[in-house]
Amino acid sequence: MKKIILKILKIAIVICIAAFIYFRTRLFNMAYEYDELFTAITSDPSVPLSWIYNNWLIVDVHPPLYNILLWIWNHFVPFGPELWLRMPSFLLGLGALACGWFLFPKRFGKTARLLFMAFLSCNLYMTVYGQHARSYMLVLILSIPLTFLFLDMSRAIWKKREISARQWAVFGILSLLLSWSHYFGALLFGWFSVFLFLQALYCKRNLKWFMVVPCLVFVAFLPWLVPNFMAQLDYQRFSGNWWASASTFGHSLMEMIAFFFTSMTGYVLVCLMAFSGAYFAYRRRKQIGDIAHIREVLLLCGVIAAVLISVALVSIRTYLFIGRYFTVILPSLYLVCGILIAPLLRRSVIISAIFVAFVIMNTAIFWRPVFFWKRP
Repeated sequence: MKKIILKILKIAIVICIAAFIYFRTRLFNMAYEYDELFTAITSDPSVPLSWIYNNWLIVDVHPPLYNILLWIWNHFVPFGPELWLRMPSFLLGLGALACGWFLFPKRFGKTARLLFMAFLSCNLYMTVYGQHARSYMLVLILSIPLTFLFLDMSRAIWKKREISARQWAVFGILSLLLSWSHYFGALLFGWFSVFLFLQALYCKRNLKWFMVVPCLVFVAFLPWLVPNFMAQLDYQRFSGNWWASASTFGHSLMEMIAFFFTSMTGYVLVCLMAFSGAYFAYRRRKQIGDIAHIREVLLLCGVIAAVLISVALVSIRTYLFIGRYFTVILPSLYLVCGILIAPLLRRSVIISAIFVAFVIMNTAIFWRPVFFWKRP
């Protein structure tokens, strides 16, 4: 029975992934919303990029890499139709799923990879932004390999292996691109760098590159950071002139559950995660068997907690618990989910059946809004 349930689970996950790739193709003709109109204006190929940068982008609240890339893209495709302006997000979204599948660390196992892909592909927000002319798919496709690389570099530190020049170069490039894509990308890079440094310090490793590479990335981010920060001060973004300032911290929990796990089914998954975490802690306390990947789980949980605490502190003045901003930590969170839940799926028929039901419910729930959003 257990093998049958696991096989059904794998088939359900694969079907679910395929369904949500299909869903991403259903919204191309939906009318532009406000933020997409800003994207269209700031990627108009008939206007010089220098003028767009100095008059539009520098006063925006997000770094401009996506708009710059789209401005270049629009020189080669028809400018205006929803299809062409949204196509880069669709391609980047597919690329993100490909990165999640092919770059997923093999040591975590096939079941964990399937779970990771199910979470990543079935997130309602990622389905919508997978065809949206906004920067979130660029953020996702950069944060996935950066998260995997962070874990590989951490593993090298603990295994007393050298981190290669190629790894440092890739880490620096991905971090810089992610920072220029979204401020939360810079936040993720910052905490990754801090955690790598602390591990190297604890293990008494040579700290040179653990300081040099983050400093180089930070310096390369300053040409945007300084003038944009001054513009935000002029617009009094930190003094109440911010559209989300009326939100309360009580709304934050609901916002995060809705974004990470999607509406009502999210509460089922949160309970499942809580049970998985409790089981994980019990096995560790009782020293039952070998607790696989505990260091990676704790490390990723530490990064997630650090990002959330940082945002909470900033939100005292400027509320930033806006679901889509947390796209950068989706790979970390979903990897933790996959690692924790995979052993339970292999051991418990009941848990496997619950997760199969969860996947099926999510697919059914997503079907209605996707076709509701589609314009006839």
